[in-house]
Amino acid sequence: MRKKLCSRKGETLVEVLASLLIVIMIISMLPMALETAARINAKVKNMDTVCQRTMADTAMQTVDAAIYSADGTQIGTLNVQGYQENGFTYYVGR
Repeated sequence: MRKKLCSRKGETLVEVLASLLIVIMIISMLPMALETAARINAKVKNMDTVCQRTMADTAMQTVDAAIYSADGTQIGTLNVQGYQENGFTYYVGR
């Protein structure tokens, strides 16, 4: 025990500051990652709702879904076919 107390080995101030910097960077990036995940989830949920309503209203199994770019302009359409299996609704782009 006495040998360990007299030892000069340990972490330097630079090592501690570097590790704190890494932890702070990770913590600062976490809210942005969570916000991005929530935004993507909302878009997918909206697309799911639109496809389900359109398929239910028209009694069809396929709909044409719009494809948008990052700035919100429509760049095309995709024929989406929906089917249910095991209580879940799946969509396949054609």
